[in-house]
Amino acid sequence: MSINKRIQSLLPYLTEIKFSETLTLVGGNFYPKWRVNENRNPLVKIHNGGNNEEGRLLYHFYAEKGQVDIDGLLDYFEETINENLDRERKEDLFKKKVDELKGLFKGNTLTDLENLSMNITEDESEERPGYTQLDDE
Repeated sequence: MSINKRIQSLLPYLTEIKFSETLTLVGGNFYPKWRVNENRNPLVKIHNGGNNEEGRLLYHFYAEKGQVDIDGLLDYFEETINENLDRERKEDLFKKKVDELKGLFKGNTLTDLENLSMNITEDESEERPGYTQLDDE
């Protein structure tokens, strides 16, 4: 992937990339309720720079020269964005499904609800990052 495409994929969160003789730094603005996992890679240091004028939090991801390259920092930055966007989508979906269940409970009898079941169908060949498929024993 070209540098331009990589940077474009991280916008609007990415705000700066800096290089010096001793450090490589990637900075960006995240929403206040977003989480930043500081334990994923002990070589990557994270600094919370406080709120900007829009109320977002400025985070710097950095490493000493030679320990983590720019691609590693950008990967860490991108993973943080993706994890938070995924969590937000799940929260929104959860709220929607709770509303659907409320409608079911209002519109059905107790007998019907006692027989209510939910099934999640998945393509068994599809791999889901972060999940481990357990073998039936």
